[in-house]
Amino acid sequence: MNIGTETCYKCRSNDHITRNCMVQVHRFFKFMELAPELRERIYEYALSTDHPISPHLCDSSVKFHDDSQRAHNAIDQLLGITKVSKQIRAESLPMFYSANAFNVGKDTTSYFDRLEHLGRFHMVRHVRFEIYMEKQDNAAVRLLRRMNQYIKEEDRYIKTLLWPVGASNAMLTRHPQYTNGGLPDLNTLITLRKLTSVFPNSATYSSKLVIPVPNAERVTSHDRLKWFPVVMYGLGISLHYVENVPFDYNENGRVGMTWHQKYQKKDFTESGGVAKYVDGQTEVYKRALELCPQLESQPRAKGSCYPRSNCRGMYKGWCDIPTEGGWVEELKID
Repeated sequence: MNIGTETCYKCRSNDHITRNCMVQVHRFFKFMELAPELRERIYEYALSTDHPISPHLCDSSVKFHDDSQRAHNAIDQLLGITKVSKQIRAESLPMFYSANAFNVGKDTTSYFDRLEHLGRFHMVRHVRFEIYMEKQDNAAVRLLRRMNQYIKEEDRYIKTLLWPVGASNAMLTRHPQYTNGGLPDLNTLITLRKLTSVFPNSATYSSKLVIPVPNAERVTSHDRLKWFPVVMYGLGISLHYVENVPFDYNENGRVGMTWHQKYQKKDFTESGGVAKYVDGQTEVYKRALELCPQLESQPRAKGSCYPRSNCRGMYKGWCDIPTEGGWVEELKID
């Protein structure tokens, strides 16, 4: 029967009225009624970015922004879904950390300390870092000497704290890792120490690090990469490789790779290594002397300095890092 211009509001047909409609209305499932596995896939899609996140500590509060995005609050907006309810937050927040990779940048170590304070560091699954293809033969011992200085400064600072370092902006910015964050090679080593796991029953190593590479021999024998395994040895870190994994990039004298928790199988309740001292110096320096007995007589820079920007990308000031026992002119890092 043709009803003329009357329309069924259920199916939009004009040959019957709504109360006579036999068409079933489609029912959409409520989100929380979906299977947990499907909800996880949705969280992963909604919370992942198309690039590694570069944490930048806010100027005054203990918040972080992403230097890889123009919008100052891009990450906060991305995490909007995690604030819908307590249940959704509990389900979705781990997916944010596991779905994204984090770049090793100036404030990444501070970010990891903040996550550790919040009980979330164990959620991190992917960390992208780069190592420089060093030309100088003494690159390894130079870095070990600088790491010796850093470890001593870090130990002294930690002993002054009453609360975990990630509890406030002030404690994070006073940490030596914050001031050393702009020295790329040193900053990478400081960050990687946080990703190590305990290496038990060894007199040589206190921790281990697992990294994916195309070929282990390519790293250990390459003239401009072999410094890296030497530095790991000097830091007491046993280096393990997962092979047949391509580098993220290899350009401009830098090699990029990504640390994955699935390879490391890190126990985040344990520390990867504790500094040991011999005559006021760490074991790191002792190993540097083993590698280069004439290290004490070699010249070293008076210090290093680099510019820092605030969380909106504007100039903030210079970070000056004096070198222990240094005496020559400053080395400036652009």
